[in-house]
Amino acid sequence: LELSKQPLALLAPQVARDVALGLTIPLVLAPVLRRFAGLDAVDAAAVAAHYGSVSVVTFAAAQAWLQRRGVPHESHAAL
Repeated sequence: LELSKQPLALLAPQVARDVALGLTIPLVLAPVLRRFAGLDAVDAAAVAAHYGSVSVVTFAAAQAWLQRRGVPHESHAAL
């Protein structure tokens, strides 16, 4: 809902960067886990995908931290 109030031109670079990071982390991490941690392909992919995902708990903690300290932040900070 908050994203709909923001101009798309300002959000597009953030969205592109977040999507790229969300794809890059698991694609880079899976082969590293297979080689150095000795995980099979399925386990390496599962762990890599976990670290490439966005956590709502992390977002909630970050938002609470910002609010407690009075740090101004955008309403679309979840992005």
